[in-house]
Amino acid sequence: MALTSREQICDRESDVRRGGAPQPGPSLRAIARTLRPPRRTLAMRRWLPANLSLGPGRPEVTWLDLAGIKFEEPFFRDTVLRARASKPPAAERKTGLQPLLRALEGGESLIEPSGIIFHISRCGSTLLGNALRLADGCTVLSEPGPVNEVLLADLSSVPSSSHWEHGDIRGGILKALVHVLGDSGGERRQVVLKLTSWNILLISRVRSLWPDVPIVTMTRDPTEVAVSNLLEPSTWLKQIKNSPKEASRIFGWHENNSLLMSTAEFNARVIGCYCRAAQQPGLMARILDYDELDSAAVREVGEMFGLRLPKRDEGRMGEIFRTYAKDPLGKRPFKDDRRRKQEAADSRLRAAIEQWASGDYLRLRAQSNRRA
Repeated sequence: MALTSREQICDRESDVRRGGAPQPGPSLRAIARTLRPPRRTLAMRRWLPANLSLGPGRPEVTWLDLAGIKFEEPFFRDTVLRARASKPPAAERKTGLQPLLRALEGGESLIEPSGIIFHISRCGSTLLGNALRLADGCTVLSEPGPVNEVLLADLSSVPSSSHWEHGDIRGGILKALVHVLGDSGGERRQVVLKLTSWNILLISRVRSLWPDVPIVTMTRDPTEVAVSNLLEPSTWLKQIKNSPKEASRIFGWHENNSLLMSTAEFNARVIGCYCRAAQQPGLMARILDYDELDSAAVREVGEMFGLRLPKRDEGRMGEIFRTYAKDPLGKRPFKDDRRRKQEAADSRLRAAIEQWASGDYLRLRAQSNRRA
């Protein structure tokens, strides 16, 4: 049976929450016509969306003046923190959605991602993103908060659809975000969009938005992923496990289910969700496993994304591989911890992984040597 909905992806049982029919949002063209937007001037291109709120009330975009600041850190949030901590700190403005949506009718072609990276958590995607930053004229947007906000809002509103309805404002917001972030400082750059692990639950939605953009999905032995998340809990394990409403919102389970699960079971079931999401038909994604990630694989992905990586600069590439990928200062050395993580897994965690994640991971891994 084809996997077509988040409920089918996230649970094999019958106790999942069913979503209603998709409700199309307001027409983006209709919105843009009322705004009569000008082209983005060079001065406007200094201001980039750092935060986005789509919660109750009026939507709000927080803009930072990032003139002269590049996205060099492992994560989008690290660059934003650096800008806010600079002396003087980057200037900020708050607006509604209108200035952001002007990008959709600005009289110029929209910048689309050159490539999109999905992952199942703790599997080398940050390292891949860091290495792709070596490409000339490339900006890697690593887990940008504004994109997360749009996708999180989408999970709660249309949980059962695999695509955005024509004119849905959320898809338009995502397109506008990528364009504005890739059009900073008056220089149109290639953009690689690396998403957060749970974003993979909406991989079909993202694919429908950019049907021709290459996608890479990174995987890793689920035992190692699980141990990593237990040793240094990620947000979905640290916060969502004990927040049944959020777990229901993201994974489609009944609200009390996450509270009844052991930490090992919750961990394993989430990883299984991610692996099943990546197997949906029609994604045309390249599967890349952690065990396969080396400089040659980076160059293969770079070629797939149409990036211009330096041909004879193995020194810089090697330095990236020798550095802990998530250190914003780039000083902490990398240590291969695969054996340590395998040894740290107890029998309960291994049993949970075997029940909820291993089969889906192995089916996904079987695709890792196929090109998209």
